[in-house]
Amino acid sequence: MSDVYKRYIGRYAPSRSDVVVRKLPINAKIEVESFAVKTGFPRLQVAADALHGTSSAVVAGPTIFLSSASSSEGALAAQANAALAQLEATLKAAGKSLASVSKFDAYVSASEDPGVVVKAITELVKARGAPRVPAISVVFSASLPDGILVEIAGLASSSAQTRAIQVDGSSDASDATTHVDGTVFVGGQYASKVHASISDETEELLQTLSKVIETSGNSLADVAKVNIFMDSMGDYGDINKVYAKYFASNGVEPPARAAVEVHHLPEGRRIAIECIVAGTAPAISDSEVGTHQKELRN
Repeated sequence: MSDVYKRYIGRYAPSRSDVVVRKLPINAKIEVESFAVKTGFPRLQVAADALHGTSSAVVAGPTIFLSSASSSEGALAAQANAALAQLEATLKAAGKSLASVSKFDAYVSASEDPGVVVKAITELVKARGAPRVPAISVVFSASLPDGILVEIAGLASSSAQTRAIQVDGSSDASDATTHVDGTVFVGGQYASKVHASISDETEELLQTLSKVIETSGNSLADVAKVNIFMDSMGDYGDINKVYAKYFASNGVEPPARAAVEVHHLPEGRRIAIECIVAGTAPAISDSEVGTHQKELRN
């Protein structure tokens, strides 16, 4: 795979994360998702690795794309902190800090407790004096390299107009929505309970997601990218039918999307969704934080 990748993309050395999932749609062997930044923005590579065709980070305009960081030393908490230290060093090289992170993606070994990783991220971000906890998505990976229990990647922003909010009904505090100017990063959301029907569970999840996005001052029509994580590819058809009601009707243009089957999801859930919203609303002011949203504190 890496040899083919390098022929097409490797010479540009973008940031990169590799994740082993349990299954892909149409029995595909590989799925690639990417972000492209329009020409005209300055581009800076941090610690480019020509041999593997990757960089520790790529700064493209106002966005910093962080490759996965990991360590094979110690238990899960130690590995998470080591990975975060690597990301912090990369951000420092780019002239930024952990306070600039808009979203963390954690890929955790299926046998480990994701709460340990979320705690490590939250505690370190607060220890660094960040005014907010960014959006966090946790994915259980079917496989990680020998000895590695977690890999952590992320997106950061050079903008000062950022705010983390949690909407009543969203999954929990670790799944905060991070508002960066007109872009909203929504961490992994899932239904409040396991439903007997995957259709019902998807329906509740999408209603919650819609509420989260509306509270940020945007709508489903502003969603630019969606990632769907499911515990069985057998549910893919039923999920798509419900998904189409929200994203392929009522004049809403379907966003870019990736869908994968993961090892499992928290608390027996059958589906989780994260997304990026490319809205035009201004950053949320303190006076606008009301009964339907609250800034994360302490």
